[in-house]
Parts: sequence; C-alpha cells; structure tokens
Amino acid sequence: MIENTLLLILFQKLAINTAVSVSVSAWTLVAISVERYFAICHPLRSRRWQTLSHAYKLITLIWLGSLAAMAPVAALSELQPTSQERLNTSRTEPTRNSLGNF
Repeated sequence: MIENTLLLILFQKLAINTAVSVSVSAWTLVAISVERYFAICHPLRSRRWQTLSHAYKLITLIWLGSLAAMAPVAALSELQPTSQERLNTSRTEPTRNSLGNF
C-alpha cells in the first residue's frame, strides 16, 4: 500500500516535471530569440538592459510562470495503468471529470 502511494506521488511529480521542463525550454528559446533580435537590430539600446541581473530576473520569471501555468497538469492528471507485453507501466492522463467530455 505504501509503495503504491509513493509510486502515485512519483508519477504525478514526473508529469509536472515533464510539463514544466517543456514549458521552460520553449520560453527560454523565445527569450533568447528576443534578446538576439534586439542585440542585432538595436545594439546600442539593448546594451542598457541586457545585464546579468536582467538575465536572472528573466530566468526566475520563466520558471515561476512555467510552474504556475503547468500546475493544472499535476492537479488534473491521474495515473492510468497500461498493459503491454512484458511491460507493466503506467501513464498520466487528464481526468474526464475535471475537464468535462473531450
């Protein structure tokens, strides 16, 4: 019983970790692209705000925004057992009750 509860918690954390890492990757690429655009097209203006402290603030904002945006993934997902040949695995899916009929 305790092992099943620990596995459930582990898989829920895995679901949010995957979602957050994908979101962080995408938003980091957007931030790098915008920064490069300003560095190339407006080099004198961009030197004023492209500082180390600005980078730390942007990284923090990206992580906090991704955690907030992906929190429903952990809240609305449940563990669904799958049966495959010689493989006993599980996956997470949104619950039908929480999202309605989709």
